Amino acid sequence: MFKRILVPVDGSRVGNFALSKAIDLSKDQKCKLRIVHSIDYIALTAGVEGIDAVSLQKSLKKAAEKILEKAKKTAQKKKVKVEVKLIESFKLTNRIDNMILKDAKRWRADLIIVGTHKKRGLKQILFGSQAENLMHKATIPILLIRSKR
Repeated sequence: MFKRILVPVDGSRVGNFALSKAIDLSKDQKCKLRIVHSIDYIALTAGVEGIDAVSLQKSLKKAAEKILEKAKKTAQKKKVKVEVKLIESFKLTNRIDNMILKDAKRWRADLIIVGTHKKRGLKQILFGSQAENLMHKATIPILLIRSKR
């Protein structure tokens, strides 16, 4: 049924749980799995004074590469056809959800699996939800995986 599944990861418990479900489904469907991690450098450094932006970018990229490598090894242990991609943005107008959707479209994903947690009230208002944003904007199916408590 599915040929290409994309899963964004961030190294969190929620993201890792979604990754494990994406690996299981990819193995079951005998399809390709693309694991992505996105960094929006501008959003992380905008309005912050007194930081070395270049050093911060290098350290964020190194951490992202470790997350992707660990995720790739996890998928390879399960004999899944896997590739990883670091999506980087230096533009003020880019948002993580848009970057993921753009990559999914370019790669021709037919399913995006996203981890989500139950945010309510003030947390939802302040931080929003990448999963919710993806769900509303995507033109391909999204499978939301709620984290275990």
